[in-house]
Amino acid sequence: MLSVPLLGQIAAGHAAEAFTQGDQFIELPCAFFGELAEEIFALQVMGNSMSGDFICEGDIAIIKKQSEGFRKDDILAVRVGSDEFTLKRLHYKKNTVELVPSNLQYAVVEVPSEQVTVIGKYLGLLRRS
Repeated sequence: MLSVPLLGQIAAGHAAEAFTQGDQFIELPCAFFGELAEEIFALQVMGNSMSGDFICEGDIAIIKKQSEGFRKDDILAVRVGSDEFTLKRLHYKKNTVELVPSNLQYAVVEVPSEQVTVIGKYLGLLRRS
């Protein structure tokens, strides 16, 4: 088994300040993420703006640390400004970035490009039943 740090929570709604947790870890089978052991972490999803991709509040999102090299339709963990985080798809425009939800009840939010930093790429999730 692989111990993956559960670093806190990430908004799947409007970007919000991250809530960090203590030293918590989740155990994942090495067969799924073994080669990425040093590059992955987990965040608990808060909100339902990504429910169109079956990412729901309370799910544990598995994120690969990555700041570039992602594709247009990848779901990304991003920092907006200095202390707000969210899980969204990004569409880049000339001087702005659109934070695109998959739940149609949420609006696309446009922010200046310099305020958006990609933290990592969403790989999958764990859901407690």
